[in-house]
Amino acid sequence: MADSDAGFASKYATSFPANAPGRRNGNTATSSPAESTDESKQPSLRIVNTKRIKLHFEVKDAGPSGISGVELWYTRNHRDWKRPDILPQRQGPYVVEVEDEGLYGFTLVARNNLGHGEPAPKPGDLPQVWVLVDLTAPVIKILSATVATESDGPKLAVAWTATDKYMGRRPVTLLYAEQPEGPWVPLAANLESVGSCQIKVPSCMPRRFLLRMEATDLAGNIGTDQIHNVVEIDQSQPRVSISKID
Repeated sequence: MADSDAGFASKYATSFPANAPGRRNGNTATSSPAESTDESKQPSLRIVNTKRIKLHFEVKDAGPSGISGVELWYTRNHRDWKRPDILPQRQGPYVVEVEDEGLYGFTLVARNNLGHGEPAPKPGDLPQVWVLVDLTAPVIKILSATVATESDGPKLAVAWTATDKYMGRRPVTLLYAEQPEGPWVPLAANLESVGSCQIKVPSCMPRRFLLRMEATDLAGNIGTDQIHNVVEIDQSQPRVSISKID
């Protein structure tokens, strides 16, 4: 499944709801195409971060002759439909290995033992489901991280930027650790993809720590950036007195 239509994929992939969150613990997201006029007839869009796709199915109205098999058809643009070199299955799931990232439309067609069933999809037909394969992690960069001592305690100021083709809303998490190998503890979550924040440093935090930021896209891919220099909090105000004069 190597042929692609980047423009068509981009049109559908940018149709996520404005409030769709980035997901730290998942690898799928769902939406409907932006040009939908009848939601009941529009296929859903699922985003995955794997080339191995499982299509679970249920056959209805089988009839007395039984089911001979279920055919798999796919498209990259709903204009050109192909049937891969896979034998029809009677039971699911269909396991499909795609070659590349991008948008795939899938339709399953059941046949009974007399060869009857719905017609195969033709050019212009929408699939039963769109699947967007996204294996690319977001790119995130910590621009600055400073600690300021104020009257109500130390405050950590961080600025960052994160980019991804399929980024969700508020996909960034700020974490800290005492050692490079962790454990990494969340300090702030649900941050915008580009921005800055000022956080009052909790009293339970160590006085010396490392910072990391993570950005999670809608497929569950995670991009990271880390400050390798230790951030140090020191509120002491050294004083000096003259102890002796010669």
